[in-house]
Amino acid sequence: MRNRNWWSIGVLFLCIFLQAGPVYAAGSGLVNQGGQWIFVRNGVYDSSVNGLVLYDGAWFFLSNGILDTSLNGFVDYDNAKFYVANGQVCSNYSGLVLNEGAWYFVADGKFQNDYSGFAKYQNEWFVLKNGFLDTNYSGLFEYDGGRFLIAAGRFLNTYTGLFQGADYWYFIVNGQVQTSYSGLVFYDNAWFVLSDGILDTSYTGLYNYDGSSFLVGAGKVLSEYSGNYELGDNRYLIAGGQVINVIPYTHTESEIRAFYQARPFNTSQAITYAAMPSLNNNTPGFLSMTSLQDGLNAINFIRYVAGIPHDVTLKEQYSKYTQDATFVLAKNNTGLTHHPSNTGNSPSTLYESGAQGASSSNLGLGYTNISDSIIHGYMDDGDSNNIDRVGHRRWILSPKLANTGFGYCNGYTATYVFDKGNQDYSIDYVAWPTENTPVEVFSGPWSLHLSYAKYSDLTGVQVTMTDTATGRSWLFNKQTNNNPNLTDRPYFNIDTDGYGHMYALIFHPRESFPANSTIKIEVSGLQDSSGNAAVISYFVHFFSL
Repeated sequence: MRNRNWWSIGVLFLCIFLQAGPVYAAGSGLVNQGGQWIFVRNGVYDSSVNGLVLYDGAWFFLSNGILDTSLNGFVDYDNAKFYVANGQVCSNYSGLVLNEGAWYFVADGKFQNDYSGFAKYQNEWFVLKNGFLDTNYSGLFEYDGGRFLIAAGRFLNTYTGLFQGADYWYFIVNGQVQTSYSGLVFYDNAWFVLSDGILDTSYTGLYNYDGSSFLVGAGKVLSEYSGNYELGDNRYLIAGGQVINVIPYTHTESEIRAFYQARPFNTSQAITYAAMPSLNNNTPGFLSMTSLQDGLNAINFIRYVAGIPHDVTLKEQYSKYTQDATFVLAKNNTGLTHHPSNTGNSPSTLYESGAQGASSSNLGLGYTNISDSIIHGYMDDGDSNNIDRVGHRRWILSPKLANTGFGYCNGYTATYVFDKGNQDYSIDYVAWPTENTPVEVFSGPWSLHLSYAKYSDLTGVQVTMTDTATGRSWLFNKQTNNNPNLTDRPYFNIDTDGYGHMYALIFHPRESFPANSTIKIEVSGLQDSSGNAAVISYFVHFFSL
């Protein structure tokens, strides 16, 4: 009886053991059993576990309590998706994952379904929308303050050029819009104007870039155009869309006549005063508006003919300087000088003002009025003391001149010329005589005034002058006579001093040309500021007012 009961109890325990499975050490977690990882709860294998389980700091996917190493994909857990490879969540992985035909963005193994923006994968960048690679996106994508070029969701970091967006053309470098760039860019065999990285189709005119100027139409350099282009008081010689020379504007004969008729001057009209000067009373006086306007009309007429800004205005302070200058010169009565002493004992304040005016002005003696001194004095400049530089002429034709003033006392005249009100105005050269010149206002040598900025080396310059009617020609170069006293020989000189803010070539054939003559001028041997050879060519046509 006793032996039977013990046998029954042993069978009972064996059945219990076979039904419950093996018993493991107390606790819960994964246990390796014969190369297979199973989940144990309270020391007993738990086949009811399905899904993700945290064990030893990592997450694992179990199926029926067994680690499913065959799973590679996404698993839903706690309202999120996790990327699993070989049954384990890839918590160290961030990037893109291809799953069932879609690309997912994962950060630390978790699908980022709330993220839209850029993501890097295998050294490339991609556009994401709600965590997915947006392969439908092509165009510009804004991210972190920049704009990037995208094709099928992929950042085109190798692209450089122009790109047509929905509203504008954009300048792209290495896939990114260059919002800080303004200038020219070469694309598809053409040059385009950009403003803040966008093609500026509103831009038409001349565009300065890298030391050169270009003719632009609707944002594109007109490289097919060669010829003249006129803008304001300037005319530009264009070759292949690029400005070769900034040249004076050419007015027609009828335009010049009309300008003179609207703003006449009279070189023989007696000078008049608003306040008479008196040497005995040390009162310098002041010119009448009639005499001031007569001189102003003469300056602006000469500049109009020359094709440069012709809107010079009177400045009261300059007229005070110049009137005081002529007074001091007249009281000293020792001739012309730009630096007069005070031998005439003018009051100190008056003397200082007069000295300022004398040092800043063209000065003359023996002319009827201001316009007479301008037309027959300063613009001639052909006497032996002035022909080597024609400085007075260069100051009257200074591109920078915007304001002036005049003085006249006892035959002494002064025209203020040291003004630089047109500081921003630039031109490559000014010629006198110029393309259409009235014979009434030209005498003396010929001169060509050259920009400091444009031309650098004048050592090899030569000028060829040809009368188109007779074919007669003159060649001027360093071998030509430059002695001003040999008036029976052609004359040539190069002056690089600062008169009128330009260099000057002075050449004189010792011939005069009547109305209806046309003379061709060719200047060769020039070098521009970049060291390139440069040529200037123009025709001078004389006519009568």
